Amino acid sequence: MSDTGYFGQLAKKWGRSAPRQLYRMLKLHRTSFTTILQNMFTILEETDGRFTFPTVAGIAKMKPDLVREIPKEGHEVASHGTNHVRYTILSAQARRKDLLSSLQVFKEIGIEIAGFRAPYDRYTDDMPALL
Repeated sequence: MSDTGYFGQLAKKWGRSAPRQLYRMLKLHRTSFTTILQNMFTILEETDGRFTFPTVAGIAKMKPDLVREIPKEGHEVASHGTNHVRYTILSAQARRKDLLSSLQVFKEIGIEIAGFRAPYDRYTDDMPALL
């Protein structure tokens, strides 16, 4: 298992308690993305708010119709990487590959990207130049 993937990072951070942490995260995310997104749209419409949704390309690829609803509702989509990994542990080449891969996924499903938010808000010094 690669330590640059999600599960590898989870194992590196949590060690032997990683399975328990994974279970907690799965339990927390029992509410579907569709329900969460629709609830957010409702509240944003009630308050006439606009939002930028940082979106993981891997999720967008699995649920393109759901992600296409974001701009249809008047909001923006920002790249949140391809697989939600910590950019600070990736090499510069791997960061570039992850970002370009995410942009390709969004392009393929017809989503215009308005920005970028690094997973876990962990940026590296080369991110401005990369973006």
